[in-house]
Amino acid sequence: MRQLDLFGRPDFSSGFGPSSLQKNTVEFLDHCRNSRRLAVHTTRAYTSDLADFTNRIGLDARLGGVSREHLHEYARHLSEERKLKATTIRRRIATLKVFFKWL
Repeated sequence: MRQLDLFGRPDFSSGFGPSSLQKNTVEFLDHCRNSRRLAVHTTRAYTSDLADFTNRIGLDARLGGVSREHLHEYARHLSEERKLKATTIRRRIATLKVFFKWL
């Protein structure tokens, strides 16, 4: 069972390499909350979107291993397999763009 931090979020502080997708996701979300002071709803959406992407490609995936092919496959998965609305898919892709630009 995964440990939770003080806020009820998964604790990824150990067990992941320095360039793991999960570690950088946690740092990005902290940056959004603390430095950018984004709205609660925005950070909640970012958290959900990034968790979904990370779970899809693997929790311990390396950042250098994420390719355009992964992103295209993820978008296809959201559209064809999960049958999400186009607006939801665009929001999730936009979240990934913000995250990867932040890196």
